[in-house]
Amino acid sequence: PTHPADAVTVVRQQIEASVALTKRDGYDRALSLLAELRTCHERTDTLDQFEGYVTRAMDANSRKHSFTARLKTAYQPR
Repeated sequence: PTHPADAVTVVRQQIEASVALTKRDGYDRALSLLAELRTCHERTDTLDQFEGYVTRAMDANSRKHSFTARLKTAYQPR
């Protein structure tokens, strides 16, 4: 997808698939994709949705301590 709003769904699916690998490479990929997702939300003036997604991702993956620690470092809640 070339339009940021269209890319959001695809990028979110890729993030979730990367996290599901439960390996460092997957977490690295997920964090890289989160940066891409943030850019999509910035371009569509929906940054609040991105922040909500990050919060839900932390909650959904709370048992993956390595991932959530890295996620918190990269995207500190405001």
